[in-house]
Amino acid sequence: MGAGLLGYGDITPVEVWQLVGPMTAMNGILMFGWSTAVLFEVLRKTLDHLVSIGAASLSAADRGQRAAGGPKV
Repeated sequence: MGAGLLGYGDITPVEVWQLVGPMTAMNGILMFGWSTAVLFEVLRKTLDHLVSIGAASLSAADRGQRAAGGPKV
């Protein structure tokens, strides 16, 4: 494994910029979690809508609600 992959080097940012890297990494982790939550919420609402309009071959059993003890649609 090279030193470049580990982040070692001769060039380091000035002191006031040294927290930018960790803050960017933390922001990326938070955005990954947020976008995952939004994706699942959109999928859930889409499935609820399809069940409510009676889409063919889609029922509450397909969503696993009966097995999980959820509401009967």
